[in-house]
Amino acid sequence: MKVKIKYAHLVSEVTGSLNREFTLPEGTTVGKVLRNHIKRYGREFERWVIVDVSWRPEPVANILINLRSIVLYPDELETQLKDGDYMIFGGAAGAA
Repeated sequence: MKVKIKYAHLVSEVTGSLNREFTLPEGTTVGKVLRNHIKRYGREFERWVIVDVSWRPEPVANILINLRSIVLYPDELETQLKDGDYMIFGGAAGAA
């Protein structure tokens, strides 16, 4: 399946790219893509994508799937991606 990823704001400076398209196996979760990105881009990527917010005791992944915050999905990071999904890392306004 193909998934498009946009790197918003300072995340794009870390990745050196604004947009990429990935071919992923069926059943790939948002969390797996996030972990792979942290492994590839390191602490600086994680710093801009995993954020502390006042309304939640644990940090939040600043990720949108099809323009909807990952925290609105019941399975959050365990949400399985589908062919044609559009992810944005660092795209939730006001999350940082």
